[in-house]
Amino acid sequence: MTLLFFRASHLPPAPHLSPASHLPPACPQVYVSPSLGDARKVEVTQFPEQGVKAGKAQNCLIIMNDAKGDIDCKLVTPSGKEDDVYMDKLDDEVHAVRFVPRDNGVHYFHVKCRGIQIPGSPFRLRVGEEEADPAACSASGKGLIAVETGVKADFIVDTCSAGAGTLAVTIDGPSKVSMDCTEVDNGYKVRYTPLVNGDYYIHVKYNNVHISGSPWKVGLAPHLTSVSLTLLL
Repeated sequence: MTLLFFRASHLPPAPHLSPASHLPPACPQVYVSPSLGDARKVEVTQFPEQGVKAGKAQNCLIIMNDAKGDIDCKLVTPSGKEDDVYMDKLDDEVHAVRFVPRDNGVHYFHVKCRGIQIPGSPFRLRVGEEEADPAACSASGKGLIAVETGVKADFIVDTCSAGAGTLAVTIDGPSKVSMDCTEVDNGYKVRYTPLVNGDYYIHVKYNNVHISGSPWKVGLAPHLTSVSLTLLL
């Protein structure tokens, strides 16, 4: 059985929250998010698509929508440093922004109005092709430990931090198994139903490389047949 899926992007990290300073040390720490005010009106348009080339100039527009206050922008590189951002005020409503990302990897474009992040900021921008990292994958669940004949078992393969790549799941055992896969918040859930008693070997590869723990052995198998599941992420 072969199923094809495409991985969705991450959400960028949440805006910084400031700790409340008026609480005594003995109290639990409380975080307060500042009011957006006019920042909620500001939006970014024509933002570059994911996978742009390093060293190539990128442009976008900041639309004020009658918001009042100064606009501040910055581009944070994968190493945490800041790249130059050039901004021109075309009129009271529109600012033109230009920047040149020089490193491959995920950058974050921050936009603030009156010192407050606008909705959606920081904006995530992937520069260059994202390399897959099989070592960042993991799998867990009862389906990797013990199964019952004729009873559906499942396990989760976490690919969230692995980058774009191909996930391949193969189950070898004394008979073919019914197998399917669905996308979940932290990766993919693989479900299978063994129909004959015996050993089953579960192989999980990412970009043709076994992830940590693979292959898993469940039971004893006197004779092997196989079924494969391949996902393009």
